Amino acid sequence: MKLANRFRKDNFQFYGEYYRKLLKGTWGYVSADFSPNHTFLPEYSAGGGIYRYMLGNEWGINVRFMKFRNSDVFLLIPSAIIYLPGDVLYRVNLYLNTGRGTYSLLNVLERKGKTITLFAGLSFGTSSERLQAGEDFRRYNTLSIRAGAELALTRGMSVRLVVRREVREGLYTRNGVELYGGFGW
Repeated sequence: MKLANRFRKDNFQFYGEYYRKLLKGTWGYVSADFSPNHTFLPEYSAGGGIYRYMLGNEWGINVRFMKFRNSDVFLLIPSAIIYLPGDVLYRVNLYLNTGRGTYSLLNVLERKGKTITLFAGLSFGTSSERLQAGEDFRRYNTLSIRAGAELALTRGMSVRLVVRREVREGLYTRNGVELYGGFGW
């Protein structure tokens, strides 16, 4: 379960993920979520992906469908995880919204330690906003920067602190701090 707060509104989201080895060096996942009080989160979404380990790195393709109150979004997401020396990895995902002709390129650099993980991310691209009337959309350039740390408290339990800045050209600049708690088994 996740509680998200945007625009002075709260939305709850319930979600689940299932991961499985498919073949040697290949794994996949499926995921789904729903938000019972969806004002800005999707009413529901579903997706999945397949990853292949080759040439010392992971390469993947993901899909995601999101059902919003007034629109549907389908994303195609090619991705890669490049393993670097010193327990550092570089993740890159390209989010393609073919229906609206928009994209976002997410870049994350991460260093995993025994109890603490440090990360920094940069994303940029275009987004579309529905105008007052009908199906007209306007494109906006976006830039997002974030950095943070995750501390493992016990096996399966962690806390994460993220500092972020998002600039959506012509619309807003948003700064924030996020605190997450995670439980796993």
